[in-house]
Amino acid sequence: SDKNGGYDVSNDADVITFLRHPVARATSQFYHSQTLSWAKHLRFVNQTFEEYLDDKNDKWMQPLEDGDSGADFLAGIFPTESEVESDHKETELKVLLRKNKTAACLFAASRLEQTTWFGILEDVERSMELLQVSLGLKTKPVFIKSNYGRNTKGNGSTKLTEDIVEKIGSYIPKDLWLYQYATRLLDARWNY
Repeated sequence: SDKNGGYDVSNDADVITFLRHPVARATSQFYHSQTLSWAKHLRFVNQTFEEYLDDKNDKWMQPLEDGDSGADFLAGIFPTESEVESDHKETELKVLLRKNKTAACLFAASRLEQTTWFGILEDVERSMELLQVSLGLKTKPVFIKSNYGRNTKGNGSTKLTEDIVEKIGSYIPKDLWLYQYATRLLDARWNY
């Protein structure tokens, strides 16, 4: 660890990560956040995700923050004052990448390509087989936790219409682009 108690990741670190479809992540975060004590006085606690999307007065937009599903993590461009642990260094590159979504996506994609392994939650079987091969494991790892959306608090199903999925997607274009790229990269690694 470094002097601040964080991790000092050198250039030769083996990076592994798991990606989840950004719309599924946003939906899950929304319904999970309804169960947390800090949210009990906020309007979204008694809304469905669809109602929340149509509520122009709700100021809590975290489930719809573009970059939270991977693009900003992989690009390393969360603001230094955010709740996400960072290197605490504000650089011109980070500022530029925050302003230029295309450049941020390409930078995140480049970093994804350099990972030792990444998986796709919606493609667990192939992801775990690739993890086994990538790390030279004798047996295939088992992904034991599945999120079935049990925390909807009676607000209805987490099944979303295509219109709602498209609406959510309009908030998170970087993350959708990175996820689509990642699925193609996973296919390429699988076929290699």
